[in-house]
Amino acid sequence: MKPALLLFLLLLATPAFTEERKIDFTVAPTDAYGETFEPLCTKLDDAGKCVTKTPITLGLVCISALGNALDADKNEDYRKKLERDELARRIATAEKTKQPIALKSEEIVLLKERVGRFWTNATLVGAVIHAIEPDAK
Repeated sequence: MKPALLLFLLLLATPAFTEERKIDFTVAPTDAYGETFEPLCTKLDDAGKCVTKTPITLGLVCISALGNALDADKNEDYRKKLERDELARRIATAEKTKQPIALKSEEIVLLKERVGRFWTNATLVGAVIHAIEPDAK
């Protein structure tokens, strides 16, 4: 076996590359004052008045970031979109059943990137990133 390939395989076997983290997506992130964020209006009536408000949870923030298109997604291959859809559905199921799920390190990286690009509120982004990866910097 070639030394470079052996080194690569050893790196993949290390905990940093294979670590999974269980995350509870029902958790409500908090702002800089420790308060939960205002519920998000998710349904308007014909007059434009909010009729349904949904509490902001890690699940809502992550699923929204995975499902909504960013400028960088314009010419993206359908397989990447399908991977994001599958992750969003796993998170939604976990949130509905109130069961934490284990995510691989690459899924956590994807969530951090998508949340950071999609959501504009820096305090919300920070709260979510620290909830899914407490030692994030």
